[in-house]
Amino acid sequence: MLNLQRSSFSSVPLCLFRVVQKLFRNSGDRASHISVIDGKEIEITPEDENIVDVAGRAKIKIPAPCYIAKRKKGCCHSCVIEINGKTEYACGTKPLDGMSITFNREDLNEIRKEKIKAYRKLPELPKDPFLTGGCGCD
Repeated sequence: MLNLQRSSFSSVPLCLFRVVQKLFRNSGDRASHISVIDGKEIEITPEDENIVDVAGRAKIKIPAPCYIAKRKKGCCHSCVIEINGKTEYACGTKPLDGMSITFNREDLNEIRKEKIKAYRKLPELPKDPFLTGGCGCD
């Protein structure tokens, strides 16, 4: 396990040392990976299957009824986000180091509202897009 001590890097500026320390944050010899969702840095873990998982851990609720209902990922289109300027679906996108993700933006919120309405009209599907409440796209 790698343990970075400030005294070992006394000639390195403190801000640079903190960046390096963050990358090797007591996770053995593997670097932690960081993504940013709406300006909030979030650590990615190997257990994160998709961006819905990463966001949920950071208390950002991305509606993903098809993912929660274990249907084909992305079929409801309600988890739309923007990654580095490109529109994607959070439930079907593996988080990668350095991603810049936009979730809470007016145009994306409107798209999600429309997609959730359409998805709710389908037969035999859960009516709550979160199954836990807390709609982030009101």
